[in-house]
Amino acid sequence: MVEKLRNFLRQESEHQWLSLFIFFLFVLGGAFAISATEHYSGGSIDTSEHSHDDLQVLDIVYTENRDLISSTYKADFGYALMWEKSDGESEFLLHPANTGANTHVTFLKQLDNDSIVFSYRDNTLSFAFPNSVEDHYLSTPEDSEFVINDAQVNANGETLLLVYEDGMKTLRGLPSIDSDLTSAMSSSTQDDWISIEHLHGDVWAVLGMHIASGVSNPNSPLTYMTVGFVEWDGTSSTPVMFSKQTFEPSQIHSVHVLDNGSIVASGTTHFLLVDDSAQIHSFELSSSISISDGSSVWFFNDLDSKQVGIFSDDGILHRQLSMKLPLQPSVSGFVDNMIYIHGQDMFGQDIVYQFDTTLDGSIQSGRGFLNASFIFVSTIIFGVMIWNISLVWKKY
Repeated sequence: MVEKLRNFLRQESEHQWLSLFIFFLFVLGGAFAISATEHYSGGSIDTSEHSHDDLQVLDIVYTENRDLISSTYKADFGYALMWEKSDGESEFLLHPANTGANTHVTFLKQLDNDSIVFSYRDNTLSFAFPNSVEDHYLSTPEDSEFVINDAQVNANGETLLLVYEDGMKTLRGLPSIDSDLTSAMSSSTQDDWISIEHLHGDVWAVLGMHIASGVSNPNSPLTYMTVGFVEWDGTSSTPVMFSKQTFEPSQIHSVHVLDNGSIVASGTTHFLLVDDSAQIHSFELSSSISISDGSSVWFFNDLDSKQVGIFSDDGILHRQLSMKLPLQPSVSGFVDNMIYIHGQDMFGQDIVYQFDTTLDGSIQSGRGFLNASFIFVSTIIFGVMIWNISLVWKKY
């Protein structure tokens, strides 16, 4: 037996060494490919031409037919609102020459019925169309003046407005576009509300920050994420907040409504999930901006960050970007599985970063395919080597 083993070990075949070398290259290539699939690929700077080029984009809406409605600013031009169609044609809806250089849009929002609502004048709710703007002046029982910061319309056409008046943010109801507003909801100057969403029935959710009192530095107060639940039946009755909860110190920057009726409020250090039964869950995840397609939410951080967080029914996932985020995010939009993030690069230039959300699925399937291929090929190579060894062994 010892002599048989000695003769076997003396055998050297250039084909065996070639097989080992090819297998070594396969191992290295497979390891590199599997490592590469841990990162998103395809994120890049959008170099296509748009009407908002060379302008600071303050807010933007991407419609399903790929139209862009953008609120912009330029120092030597002023504030403007533009509608850019998918074929590239654009129209000024608001021009500084007509509205004044300092007249700006306070909010820009696409409602569930696909209409674009915004406000640029006190007591005025406006609707945007490709070639025109429809203004509605809103009066109150007290004839008060206010700024509209957000609006939400339910399925019955009843609108709840977030307004700023008398030094605080509060809510007023609008039963119909031609009716008077309700009286203002009782509120507090310490509540900085930023968004309204309809939850169900007569229940609405208002989200924002609670400003802590008694802090040592009044110029930089501590803010806490807060959610309030408001009851309003769509009539002339005053909206009433019946519940309010405060959470971790953070600042909400984005609010999304998912297809299942839940609301996601993204903050600088955490995000909140408000389900349709008014239960609130808090998750630790830092971000500077977030974007949703209705089923998932993507969380991006600051300039030069390399990680994106994804929240979906599968929980929270983390992925590495193929490149550092090339801009400081300000606003974003979503259309045709593509995320568009607007902001400024390290030199202060306004740029747009585009990101393909479908690559998350390809990452999982690609990684699984590579793993399966590695196992399959390795099994074949080792099987052939063992078979050849057995044939040579039989000769001795």
